Amino acid sequence: AMAAGQCLECISTVLKGVSERPQIYQSMESHLVPLIMTILGPEGEYLEYLEYALDILTFLTYFPVEISPDLWPAFSLIYIAHDQYAFDYLNVMVQPMQNFIGKAPQIFLTGSGTTMDGTSMKYTDMAIAIVVKTLQNDRSNNSECRIALSFFMCMLLNCIGQIDSYLAIINDISLSKLGQQLTAELPSTRIAVFEVLGAALYYNPEMQLQELEKRGVTQQVFTQWILDAVHMERWLPRKLSVLGLASIFRLPTSSVPPSISNSIPQLISAAVKITELMKEDAEKGEDDEDDDDQDNTNNNANNNNNNGSTNNNNNNNNSSTPCGRKQMPSFSLFLYIKVIQTQLEEFYRKLKTQLLQIDESK
Repeated sequence: AMAAGQCLECISTVLKGVSERPQIYQSMESHLVPLIMTILGPEGEYLEYLEYALDILTFLTYFPVEISPDLWPAFSLIYIAHDQYAFDYLNVMVQPMQNFIGKAPQIFLTGSGTTMDGTSMKYTDMAIAIVVKTLQNDRSNNSECRIALSFFMCMLLNCIGQIDSYLAIINDISLSKLGQQLTAELPSTRIAVFEVLGAALYYNPEMQLQELEKRGVTQQVFTQWILDAVHMERWLPRKLSVLGLASIFRLPTSSVPPSISNSIPQLISAAVKITELMKEDAEKGEDDEDDDDQDNTNNNANNNNNNGSTNNNNNNNNSSTPCGRKQMPSFSLFLYIKVIQTQLEEFYRKLKTQLLQIDESK
């Protein structure tokens, strides 16, 4: 068993070594794909090698420009593994599955795979089912719940305008988790929910606000969001918060629910403050940005090869992936806010005028 594990680890090392020339992967796939499929078999016979197989799959789904059609059955096998015998391995499953979503969203949206009982199931439903099972299972810790929630974010950012029918269940699951975490001392899981909500607002601000309104939680959600924004230390939740809030500001005033109309100044202020923090952090590390990026890339690859599932949770938060996680340059985001600043001011002026007219009519 140890020798087999070392051989699999050696394969990952080779894949890492040629990652700058991913076209070489294609010649290796005829040997690697059967190996991956065997280890991911539905019976869990090779569970001890699961992490190695997922590491290899991560290389094959991340570095090539396109994902080979021969690899797509692995998506179903990962779903089966999580459902049947490898529930605790989510942190090493998330990276290759999100690579599938980010690299080939159309196949993800239209394709389907075979489940344990032989029935056909859409890839989108498999991803949703993984999140639902994780968040509703008492065995899941908060870290696993945050990893599961990242599936929602990945789907929303990569399938803009194409998963409207899933927006309701995304809100049901995410807001339920937020409600459970309102009194939690550490805000990490709440922040993970706000990443999803930010992605949902960016996906379709009008529809997302309607989902919040249907549940009567709009004002509570944004109030808590603003409170927890000061605890956001990572780039991703800050970026999604700004993009989500800015998406609201671009809506016609008639589409903004009355429940948050009076809170628009606070939301604008929160978005600007978060952007200023991002700009300050980026400027501090501007001189070392290239070196830091290279170090992070090397460290993440080494972590994948040397530490298996232990470090995948951290990589899920920090590495560049096709699922909208690559860090946006600070100047781009700051410029985005500056460009819409006049729109925000005009929006608020129109809103105040409308409110005054309503008051006068009463």
